[in-house]
Amino acid sequence: MGFQDSRSLDKLYNFADCSGLHLIFALNALRRNPNNSWNTSNALSLLKYSASKKYNISWELGNEPNNYRTLIGRAVNGTQLGKDYMQLKSLLQLIRLYSRASLYGPNIGRPRKNVVSLLDG
Repeated sequence: MGFQDSRSLDKLYNFADCSGLHLIFALNALRRNPNNSWNTSNALSLLKYSASKKYNISWELGNEPNNYRTLIGRAVNGTQLGKDYMQLKSLLQLIRLYSRASLYGPNIGRPRKNVVSLLDG
């Protein structure tokens, strides 16, 4: 299943653009393959769509990975998250408009004990 909600992205981008803001879009890092690697299919569809609209966007992969175990019952350690970011960087390189786009993250909220294990990988 690819990216399907182009109208919502259009509205979000137009709001940011009209407000003089730069959009940083967090791609869904919770879409995982059976081996726990990041499933990039939805992200690639979204990147292609955004590029076709010439949207000037920066990117982030996921939000608060230290909470994934609570949200989906599956942890993503720092090593895997690093591999996922490298995979996202490779996807961005495939799309000319985003080959030099900024990449942010991971965004970690409410740092607690499990943050240390995330960073340890």
